[in-house]
Amino acid sequence: MSDLPTISIIIPVYKVEKYLSRCLDSVLGQTFTDWECLVVDDGSPDDSGRICDEYGKKDSRFHVFHQPNRGVSAARNKGIDEARGEYITFCDSDDTLEANFLQTFVDLHTKYDADLYVTCCYIIGRDKTFRFLEERKYEKEDIYKLVIDARNVGVLGVPWNKMYWTNIIKEGKIYFDEDHNSYEDEMFVMSYVNHISAAVTSPSITYNKYSRKESLSMRGTRAEKSLFIADYIYDYGMKLSSSKENIEYVKDNYGKFIAHRIYRLYKHCVPRKERLRYIAEMKKDAEEKQCTVLLKKHLRSDWHIMSANTFLLEINGFAIRLYYLIKRCIIK
Repeated sequence: MSDLPTISIIIPVYKVEKYLSRCLDSVLGQTFTDWECLVVDDGSPDDSGRICDEYGKKDSRFHVFHQPNRGVSAARNKGIDEARGEYITFCDSDDTLEANFLQTFVDLHTKYDADLYVTCCYIIGRDKTFRFLEERKYEKEDIYKLVIDARNVGVLGVPWNKMYWTNIIKEGKIYFDEDHNSYEDEMFVMSYVNHISAAVTSPSITYNKYSRKESLSMRGTRAEKSLFIADYIYDYGMKLSSSKENIEYVKDNYGKFIAHRIYRLYKHCVPRKERLRYIAEMKKDAEEKQCTVLLKKHLRSDWHIMSANTFLLEINGFAIRLYYLIKRCIIK
């Protein structure tokens, strides 16, 4: 074993004292042992920092860093700067790794020459699996299809089920955007994908994601950033596509993505005025890319669902107005 570890695991930490030991124990339990774990305490106000230090004393492969609170992106970026391994992986501090997490990546690397390796995960709390159907290598001309496949499976916009070449990240100056807290993970992954020539996916489930309560709203910068991501993926696909078939594939997936965004606006009952503003922006964008026909095709497939959600939204709005009207009458 060389002085430099093969794989660097980066774990950002903030207010996770209840879950942190569980996470770090899963790192210790890896069957592949040539690793270092960069644990970045992002100014946690609870006992997380002390727990990090305990593991640093327990095993020299843990390297602990403490910094003032700057957010998860800054913590991950600190880990990137400090990483010495040939490869980098990420783990969230309230999640766990299967014992074969690192070994699966190593086995894939032994079998395939690639720049990115992607596995699958299990969502604990929702009893859901995000999984590729097959083990597959994507060459340069097919990388866009990897982006779509990973997005359809639900594992594109997360950093933690992947193994990256450290040199590509550092030489390409690929970092997490510290100025945004929405879709920064997906932008990091897409920026990395833009620098690679081959990638491999595996159906192996090696990561356990613990579900937390999420906002049901898709408002403000989140919806706007979502459209930005769609544009980024579209431009990337068009850059790689030369045949008419591939161009149509890119346009069709763009239409599907925008239709899904519109569906989510209805699903999460975004207020009508705000919803219509976002829809107008998305339709304009689709027109500029000559994807209107494809957008309408995908909208038709989900229209009955959106109609039902619109009906519920209007009913809920009426019920709320009626409640306050009755309340005022009772007070009088």
